[in-house]
Amino acid sequence: MAALERRLALRVSQRPEESAAEPVEEGVTVAPTENGIVGKDDSAPWPGTADEASFLAEQRVQGVVPPAATAGPANEPTDLSPLPSLEELVQRIPAEARAALDDLFRAKFTGVRRVSKKMLKT
Repeated sequence: MAALERRLALRVSQRPEESAAEPVEEGVTVAPTENGIVGKDDSAPWPGTADEASFLAEQRVQGVVPPAATAGPANEPTDLSPLPSLEELVQRIPAEARAALDDLFRAKFTGVRRVSKKMLKT
């Protein structure tokens, strides 16, 4: 891990200085904001519901039909059995895997949730 940090520091030190605001597209200037995020000017108005309705109408005229919104699985059986504790589930993970997760991602397990079978990749 320390070797990666050294390589990153070396690469950053060799990178040429960037200007505070640089044009990305013609006529569009991006500049860092107070929180350090670089992006387009936030003073532009956000599209409203009328804009969205006209866009959807144009899409229908062109033959593009937006997918229907789904509310989720309606007939999935609900399992009401109590969930195991977080500590019990964490102990099921092999110690080597937990150490690797902590080292690579600083992973912290925070809760136990039930997910539907459709959400799981098969």
